[in-house]
Amino acid sequence: MEFSDLIRARYSVRAYKPDPVSDDVLAQVLEAARLAPTAANRQPFRLIVIHTAGRREELRRLYHREWFGHAPVVIGICALPGEAWVRRDGVNYAFVDAAIVMDHLVLAATDAGLGTCWVAAFDPAAAREIPERFARRREICLELLARAPEMRFPVPRGAFYVFLDATPFFGAWAGGREIHDSAALAAHLLETHGLAVVPGAAFDDDTGIRVSYTLSEDDLRRGFGQLLDVLRARA
Repeated sequence: MEFSDLIRARYSVRAYKPDPVSDDVLAQVLEAARLAPTAANRQPFRLIVIHTAGRREELRRLYHREWFGHAPVVIGICALPGEAWVRRDGVNYAFVDAAIVMDHLVLAATDAGLGTCWVAAFDPAAAREIPERFARRREICLELLARAPEMRFPVPRGAFYVFLDATPFFGAWAGGREIHDSAALAAHLLETHGLAVVPGAAFDDDTGIRVSYTLSEDDLRRGFGQLLDVLRARA
């Protein structure tokens, strides 16, 4: 879409379809946010991605409008003044940077055919609880992976996923199946076991798979446990 058409096409949407946003499209939108300019390229922000299914009542604490929880995905941005560039007169640019990032994100979503609404009238106290929950889910993820020393991965910092090295699991699997790339592995996990991961090939790294930890703590423990069992058994 031409940029002039894109900025005309964007508008604040307050009614949403329940259709899920694919991981590939979500990744494109988040990549646009990552590429946004920030003062001194400090990138003093964190993005929090919330899949809203089953969380409408929880989200109403964050923002009371009914339509808010109907969007399949909510993305929040946390500005980090302690990591931001500061002008010589003491002005901290964290919130300027955060606004630029969200503008990139919203335009990328529009370009992908998604509707958005920039919400500022949320409850700050309720919003501050969300990073704490994600930090807890991250710790659960690392705790589970610590029980599987054969799993190699960079420790996530502020992300909502872990990128597992998939190369030890390329080769022969049960039933005579051969898996030699991340796309084939992701397809097998989904089709055979109902486990959704994103192939690293979507991010130009075919050596791994991206596993989200945005689910509830119970679902996270169950899902990661099943994933580790499947990978170990090559089932």
